[in-house]
Amino acid sequence: LSNISERVPGHLQTNNRAELLGIIRALEVCPFPDLPLEIRTDSLYSIQCTRLFLLFIMLDPHSFAALGQSARYHQILAHLAA
Repeated sequence: LSNISERVPGHLQTNNRAELLGIIRALEVCPFPDLPLEIRTDSLYSIQCTRLFLLFIMLDPHSFAALGQSARYHQILAHLAA
């Protein structure tokens, strides 16, 4: 695969949102969806989202609002959890 470079859709243009969308795109374009995929990032926010916030979404989607600022990215994280 080649590198993908694209604009983050929507009005909210942040590095955290771009990191999360990068992970989503990597999952979407992976040619081997049945095999384990290792995604490496230095984004502490993205690592925390995939480890902690996704757990909250899977256990109780309504409790996600209690996480504060990260609720701004609820749609992206919900898409990542799908």
